[in-house]
Amino acid sequence: MENIKTKNNLKDFLPLISIITVIIIFTIYMLSTAANPDLMYGMRMFMSGFFIIFGAFKLVRWKGFVMAYKKYDLLAKKVLFMPTCILL
Repeated sequence: MENIKTKNNLKDFLPLISIITVIIIFTIYMLSTAANPDLMYGMRMFMSGFFIIFGAFKLVRWKGFVMAYKKYDLLAKKVLFMPTCILL
């Protein structure tokens, strides 16, 4: 049986917390420079920052993403080139 670490420490979440903080700072900056800031504009800025940063992680670890994608997508389990096509 594997030794599974069940206790989560704050150090484990520090990279995620720092990324979310950067996205929030980006959103606040974009709202402060907008001519007519509103909630929908803020949400668009937050989501755009979120998708750009987390989408870049796919490109950094391309092979790791392809292997992980095959684990939870039914079509990607059967078709060899499917996860690679998703990235293109």
